[in-house]
Amino acid sequence: MTALDEALERALRVLKFQPDSPTALASAGSLLAATGRTTEALPLLQRSVELDPRQPEVLNNLGAVLRATGRLRDARSLFEQAVALSPGYADAVLNLAGARSAEGAHEAAVADLMRLLAEGHESAALLDQLGVALWKLGRYDEALAHLRRAAELDPTFADTFSHLGVVLAEYGNLEEARDAHLRAIDLAPNRPDFYRLLAKIDPDALDARRAAALEAMGENLSRVDRIERNFALALLAVRDGDRARAFAHYSAANAETRAMRAYDERRTLDQIREVEHMFTPAFMAPRRNMGDPSDVPVFVVGMPRSGTTLVEQILASHPDVGAAGELELFEQILKERDGVRELRDIGAAYVAALRTHAPGARRITDKMPANFQHAGFIHLALPNARMIHVRRDALDTCWSCFTQSFAGDGLSWAYDLGELGRYYRAYAELMEHWRRVLPPGALLEVRYEDLVGDFEAQARRIVAYCGLEWDARCLEFYKADRPVKTASVAQVRRPLYRSSIGASRPYLPYLAPLIEALGPELAG
Repeated sequence: MTALDEALERALRVLKFQPDSPTALASAGSLLAATGRTTEALPLLQRSVELDPRQPEVLNNLGAVLRATGRLRDARSLFEQAVALSPGYADAVLNLAGARSAEGAHEAAVADLMRLLAEGHESAALLDQLGVALWKLGRYDEALAHLRRAAELDPTFADTFSHLGVVLAEYGNLEEARDAHLRAIDLAPNRPDFYRLLAKIDPDALDARRAAALEAMGENLSRVDRIERNFALALLAVRDGDRARAFAHYSAANAETRAMRAYDERRTLDQIREVEHMFTPAFMAPRRNMGDPSDVPVFVVGMPRSGTTLVEQILASHPDVGAAGELELFEQILKERDGVRELRDIGAAYVAALRTHAPGARRITDKMPANFQHAGFIHLALPNARMIHVRRDALDTCWSCFTQSFAGDGLSWAYDLGELGRYYRAYAELMEHWRRVLPPGALLEVRYEDLVGDFEAQARRIVAYCGLEWDARCLEFYKADRPVKTASVAQVRRPLYRSSIGASRPYLPYLAPLIEALGPELAG
């Protein structure tokens, strides 16, 4: 029996005789959480907080348990309460920064962590968390420096090596990334997320011993860990050619993820249809040429997993193009302003913020696929901007989405085959609307299958549409010296390949709900 197990046994004995003691409840709950028994820990910690809500350490521990079960918003609230009670409580500040970063508030997370660092709280955990927040802000060089420093301070801290693996992969250093992920697994062999991250870039690196360790974890895991394990096992099954097993693991991972998401399908689809009803020719005609005249932005839109990253990489290989990646910028500016009355201000604000990503570039790409919903506003606010719509076979696109573990909460439609198909259909209908109402030249259509089939001709067409002279470096997109944040992180570092075309076809026997939701026209 380990010292931790002995401490837990003592705490449970004390709790038996003091069932309403906040201290006894907190001690037993915290030790249960430390041994991974989060389901048993949760009610004890909750009861302790009910009896005495002014316990920073208990609030922090309860927040950590809730975060492990996927309740991020509740966890963040508890971390905030802990920090409010004890501003110098470094563990709570770290946890709060991590929760804020996970919710997209990366600037606030960096500010919290920089304050701790300035106060002399340097640690591997702090530098690791800071590196992650900076990475999410696109500040790659700073992120990598802090993560490398964290690894120096504590070469046994597995999370740092996992995060290093992610950042190095986005830089294109796939071999070093693989080694970092292997180091993380060997330091913490019970972390299924580490296996998934490695399998995503190099499934062959998971040898028989490590694959057996992943399999042996069983189902006695938190929901988040079960999701990670199933995605990792699915990738190994794909590697081994076992489609039935792959689909079973993908289905299990997606079902668990969907159960954690509050997705209102009717509202989501209604919002897409409302866009179509608003942007009629009668609405758009009197507002043309009222926006900002800049020709710097290039929007790459479509569905996730449709080839938008490949198109951005082609353009990013051109010396006159800066690539900003996936930005939520346009939608944020729309929310801050009256879209109908302030078209020029929206365009100008967007261009000013976009230029910070590549100040000297003639063109700057924004590869946020979901901007397809804003194509009407984009055209009115930035009439000289380019928009490139990348379209891929519906079944291949949807199947590829279903096989991904997407970060954040923005793609809640992607985890159920029926919901996924209905979302794709709404997207396809809106894109058909834009083809009718946008003027010629406002939108360039690129079929992924055509791009792969006749790459140079399509690449030249894309570059010419952006008003640029042809540059042969665009044919070697995989050599572009820039970090790439995408689920296709390994693929975009390889020369063009054709294996993604028809990738869904071997799984057709399992895709009946998707095929029905798409309908015969889209499902073929």
